[in-house]
Amino acid sequence: AQKYAKIRPVSFDDCWTERRWPSRSHSVAPVWCSVDLRDGNHSLRHPMSSNKRLLLFKHLVDIGIQEIEVGFPGAARGDKEFIRRLIDTPGLVDRDVWLTVVSDPSE
Repeated sequence: AQKYAKIRPVSFDDCWTERRWPSRSHSVAPVWCSVDLRDGNHSLRHPMSSNKRLLLFKHLVDIGIQEIEVGFPGAARGDKEFIRRLIDTPGLVDRDVWLTVVSDPSE
């Protein structure tokens, strides 16, 4: 069974027939990048603890998210500690999961 069924092409019999997009469809699933672990967490009154963030990270991996933005270490100590935990804990990040980190520009 396929997770994503192919959508039937839409046919147009009017002025839209010159367009190519109605007959095209995606043949592979999109690549999703979760920003749930970073986006504004440092500005919350009670930011997620490292353990809660780890649970969310594992859940994202379990549901198939393969690109995850994990933090902005320059903005918050919690982000830095969480990212360090992900890096230092063997087996925590699967080989097919890409971690993205936001950083300040530098010269």
